[in-house]
Amino acid sequence: MKTPPTLPPIGHWKFDGSGVNEIVGGVSAEKFDDASFQPSGGKYGGFAYIRDRGDAVKIFHQSMFDLSTAFTIEFWFRERASGKINQDLVYKGADPNYNFRISREEGNGVSSGSIVVGYTEAATGAWRELRKANEPRLGIWHHVVFTKDTAGSAYYLDGDMVYSDYSASPDAKTSPNDSDRRINK
Repeated sequence: MKTPPTLPPIGHWKFDGSGVNEIVGGVSAEKFDDASFQPSGGKYGGFAYIRDRGDAVKIFHQSMFDLSTAFTIEFWFRERASGKINQDLVYKGADPNYNFRISREEGNGVSSGSIVVGYTEAATGAWRELRKANEPRLGIWHHVVFTKDTAGSAYYLDGDMVYSDYSASPDAKTSPNDSDRRINK
């Protein structure tokens, strides 16, 4: 099993009542529409509450987020009810040209749909996706980790590796600015 790179974090948002980045000098998150930061009730304290499709939390572009060669994205999420559409959980860029994207496929009313991860290759513009059926249950907290380095990429759900691709790992595309107004939909 591949171990995620041990790079220092560039961001850590606890959402415990605010969108402050816990890493010194880091950019804070902002709320859109009816999204809110809840001080308690999360897996480890606070959480960002995204109630509806129009609600979002955004972390505005900074060059430190141009993650091309090696990066790890890690977060906790909980869904109360199955969505009837595909749902972005965390992404950079905008549809259809995501730099990276972690999304949940349409649910079936019992499960929340599979978690799918991927990124756009910098040199070719091709989408590289890691996909394997997984059905995170509704109503409980789930831990997602997506890691990429020069050797390959992998993603984990609740501590178990769901899928990996170590055949090649080209650099991911980076964007010079924000092309969308949200990081969560």
